Amino acid sequence: MKKPAFVTDLDGTINHAALLPDGLLIRGRTTDSYLSRQALALLLELAKLTDIYIATGRSLAGTADFREHFAEAGLRIAGWIVEHGAVVDQHPAWQESVLARIDLSAVRSQLEEFARQHGLAMKVESGSSHQAVLRCAVKEAEQEQAVVFFNNLPAVLTGQFRIVAEPGKIVLVPKQGEKYAAFQAVFGGRHCLACAAGDRPDDLTLLQHAAFPMTLAGASPIVQQTVRQRGGFLAAAGHAGTAAMLEAALAQFRKV
Repeated sequence: MKKPAFVTDLDGTINHAALLPDGLLIRGRTTDSYLSRQALALLLELAKLTDIYIATGRSLAGTADFREHFAEAGLRIAGWIVEHGAVVDQHPAWQESVLARIDLSAVRSQLEEFARQHGLAMKVESGSSHQAVLRCAVKEAEQEQAVVFFNNLPAVLTGQFRIVAEPGKIVLVPKQGEKYAAFQAVFGGRHCLACAAGDRPDDLTLLQHAAFPMTLAGASPIVQQTVRQRGGFLAAAGHAGTAAMLEAALAQFRKV
């Protein structure tokens, strides 16, 4: 019998930019955020009842602050799904399958050349800590133009990538690399997705397949709509909402 698991996103779901005087600092590429001590305490309570998995858009290196805080508190994380689902820590076979027949270096070169030709002030980050996605830094004023640009590059993307647009950047993720697919492929043999929390469109498949989906009022409209339609839990935005959401997750696992 499979063990029920809890899978959660990080930024915007567990940690938030709102300042907390006693919060735990989470450094970001452009903006820092905070993990509340209440949220950490609730995660510790959840870990007594179930296995916790993290599914984030961050690279593994980018989760260092989380891993440090979790280790200091004695919180065990059963698995780390990173880079929007394209990489699973300690499971290289998943990344290899995601990148099958994809040459990231060639795609990067083509994107840079097309951006130059179209006068788009976009920088494709190279040498970053990300292993299976392409991160493109764009000016906020050019974000919409950049998304249109990407959507009209079938010769470059050839249906191999999906676009994740975030403030100040656009991420190209190999289509095989997806959070729920990664969870199922690597951990689904022994765990079922009992509860999932997320706030962005790249969390949607987790929320669509979880027995009990959860999100916050500050989440993307499509995420909120999905959670409402599935009878999940919609909390207030911010740190208080995260605490309420984790309390709701605890209530679910205490029923099991």
